[in-house]
Amino acid sequence: MPGVAQSALWGMGKVIALEHPELHCVRVDLDPNAQGNEAQELFEEVWLKSQEDEVAWRDRIRQVSRLVHSHQTKNTPKTFTFRKDSTYLITGGTGGLGLLVARWMVEKGAKHLVLVSRSGSSQIEELEQMGAEVVVAKADVTQPEEVARIVREIEQSQRPLRGVIHAAGVVDNGTLTQLDWERFAKVLNPKVAGAWNLHLLTGNLPLDFFVMFSSVASLVGHAGQANHSAGNAFLDALAYHRQSKKLPGLSINWGSWSEVGAVATSQAATDYMKARGMEAIAPQQGLQVLEELLGQNAAQIGVVSANWSKFLEQFPADAYPPLFSDLAKEARQQAKGQPTRLQTGDLINQLQTATPEKQRELLIAYLQIQVTKVLGLDASNPPESHYSLNELGLDSLTSIQLRNWIRTDIKVDLPMKKFIVEASIDQLANALSEQLALASITLTEAPSADLNDEEEEEVIRL
Repeated sequence: MPGVAQSALWGMGKVIALEHPELHCVRVDLDPNAQGNEAQELFEEVWLKSQEDEVAWRDRIRQVSRLVHSHQTKNTPKTFTFRKDSTYLITGGTGGLGLLVARWMVEKGAKHLVLVSRSGSSQIEELEQMGAEVVVAKADVTQPEEVARIVREIEQSQRPLRGVIHAAGVVDNGTLTQLDWERFAKVLNPKVAGAWNLHLLTGNLPLDFFVMFSSVASLVGHAGQANHSAGNAFLDALAYHRQSKKLPGLSINWGSWSEVGAVATSQAATDYMKARGMEAIAPQQGLQVLEELLGQNAAQIGVVSANWSKFLEQFPADAYPPLFSDLAKEARQQAKGQPTRLQTGDLINQLQTATPEKQRELLIAYLQIQVTKVLGLDASNPPESHYSLNELGLDSLTSIQLRNWIRTDIKVDLPMKKFIVEASIDQLANALSEQLALASITLTEAPSADLNDEEEEEVIRL
């Protein structure tokens, strides 16, 4: 299974690139069918001066990734009807999204559903009143013997399994420095082991569809979700793997849904996504797209309600990943005539030529604009410079974004503790002023060759 086992690392790499741009994390997918050239290709890629951070080699051709609008659903929508004499299985079936999909399937003709859940309890009376036979199967999809039992019981019911929707999953957000293996495994297992067990144990069945609910996190990367991005990247790769074996396979990179799902139950998460141009998908809209996707043959489709111009603002001074190049061109065309942010070169020049007092004013004004953006605050009422950023809502995720902006725009790399421990705009401005002053000293006052030990130690420290 070339590439499937390593795919989770590809998803994690997207988050490494976002949380630690200073590492220049590049993902390289070597040709599994290459005849002895892998080391040379990797060597050349390492030394190649390129901005590309996602590269795949196939038949000695270097390919790069780009996110583009899909035309899969542009045709006349097809109505999908479920078989009345067949069974359909939904993992995560008793969750908000699972029940929403189950209700829609019954409305579209499904009469026999198996909802898989670790808890085993659910509100299924409404589905039964609609004329469906619903079985809530208490099982852990990460355990192959439990999945095998469910599949065996369905086949013994004389109502064959015809479709699978893998919607199981949990979220446990944290930056890379906060995540240990236990927190990774907690998120990876339902996605990776669950999908793999379903893949193996239904491989000999004539399924009409095998749909995995992935996330936009593995498509574009989300800071603070390395485990989530890794698990969903596996689903994306598994869909391609299944199709290569002439089996049905579709991975849908969903954005957040309104009313159901983890983001819908957290106002902070909703605000965070909205501040980045990601609006929630209305349930009816999402179900309509799901119906359209069931009637096409793509292996992977992203479904997200996004304002790409606003989304790209999270990256400093056009320093967005090459993945978004095509979308950025479209966003620039749409934004023609609108005011743009101060160019990095202009800001640095102003800071270098300003008096200390003027420099501090520029830094405070700059930080007020960036804090307002990163926290999604009212632009007409920027925060006072003495306010605690933590009380305003700055957390580990938004701190990473703010730090990355500062690093790109001002060429100063502040340690994360400056943002987390009772930080304010005043304090950040002071820290930046100190770093700019040190940079000026090291550039303009080069040491002579005749330094004593104490002087040499001080220069090295600076």
